[in-house]
Amino acid sequence: MCEQRRKRRELTSGELKNISARLKEFDFHGKKIRAIWDNGQCWIVLTDILKALDYKVKASYVAKSLLPQEITHKDIGAKGALVNCVTESGLYAVTRFSGKPSAQEFYVWCVEEIYSKNFVISQIILLFNSLSKEEQSKTLNQLEGIQENKASSVGWRQG
Repeated sequence: MCEQRRKRRELTSGELKNISARLKEFDFHGKKIRAIWDNGQCWIVLTDILKALDYKVKASYVAKSLLPQEITHKDIGAKGALVNCVTESGLYAVTRFSGKPSAQEFYVWCVEEIYSKNFVISQIILLFNSLSKEEQSKTLNQLEGIQENKASSVGWRQG
């Protein structure tokens, strides 16, 4: 897998906002784990996985052992370069063959904290983004109406 590079100045502020909206950071025992959603799929930064598991190998070495569909380069807006990111099956491959006791705990944590909790949200965002601007506006207005009704009923119960 060849390293692709890009310079920070090639990103517009709009592109950085888009990346930042899709990128989430999680904490696993004090170690930062970054995940980015792209077209409804979650990708986890491979370097973060390796640090969490105290691996001493480079991400590029591990990347060579994964199937092409399990790894890709993603722009996470950091250091002017694309980074290796893995899918859930790539995460499974990295953790399964590690031989470290913490690897299974890490995999279970990722499934529970990153994939399960955020899957529904990512699917809703994907669905919302597939709507026309008119449909998006109508949906937002309906949600605001629901929120207002909920707020007024809560006030009624408390009063």
